[in-house]
Amino acid sequence: MKRLDLTRQRFGRWVVLKDAGNEKWGGSQWLCKCDCGTEKIIPRYNLLVSSRSCGCLQKELLSKRAKQFLGNKNPNWKDGIAVGRERGLRYKQWRIKVFKRDDFTCQICGQKGGYKEAHHIYPFGEHADLRFEIWNGITLCKKPCHANIKRKEYKFVGKFLNITTK
Repeated sequence: MKRLDLTRQRFGRWVVLKDAGNEKWGGSQWLCKCDCGTEKIIPRYNLLVSSRSCGCLQKELLSKRAKQFLGNKNPNWKDGIAVGRERGLRYKQWRIKVFKRDDFTCQICGQKGGYKEAHHIYPFGEHADLRFEIWNGITLCKKPCHANIKRKEYKFVGKFLNITTK
């Protein structure tokens, strides 16, 4: 059976340069060059069905998509700060001060040690002016205490303020 010549044909960003022999299970493969300059041997089946670039296309598309969600275009954007706030130095310093004040102890169940979270009494996204006030933070264990009060902050404001302002 005569082999289909794919030389000089385009598949996505690939241009077929020449025949590269057979794969170990008999299928043909081709030396291709991507528009970005990368050369690679691609099985015929992948050219016809799936492969569109060396990976540069996906990187480009992801980069474009990421730019669509930068800054205030991000659905998590709140008053100038997106959810990635945990990485900021000021947030980390606030968190450590809250932990030290509470002696690294959950203020609901009293558990000392283990993973703790510094929880904002008045929600971070709704009270920009209180984000880094030490009295607006309380140390909680991740489970079950923090999990139980998350998104129900206003039910606990009075109790937490009594604890943190003693």
